[in-house]
Amino acid sequence: MYVKSFEQSEIWTFSGDDPTYELMWVRVRDNVVGALYHPPKPSYDTSKLLDYLEASVHEITQQLPSAFIILAGDFNQITDSAVLERTGLIQIVQQPTRGASTLDRFFVSCPTAYSCSL
Repeated sequence: MYVKSFEQSEIWTFSGDDPTYELMWVRVRDNVVGALYHPPKPSYDTSKLLDYLEASVHEITQQLPSAFIILAGDFNQITDSAVLERTGLIQIVQQPTRGASTLDRFFVSCPTAYSCSL
């Protein structure tokens, strides 16, 4: 993940941090941006990653209730509905990005100040 040098940023670390999962959160001003890589053949149970993701998003919303959350990356076999169900984040890419497939998905939170009907 790259952040322009003039942007105020810092790595945000989940209290239950586990290096098994390739997930990095960065706080940029009042927003939190996550980068996730879920390999095609993970060495861990995918449901455990979803538990971890759910817990980290929950902790972000507790610590930074007004933060806009962005989560992007390579989710491979994880469905959009699984991410939505566990985190409340919504997928904003609504069309295929490579052939008939939607690669590198992009999820966002829905602050109450914004409409979430995409």
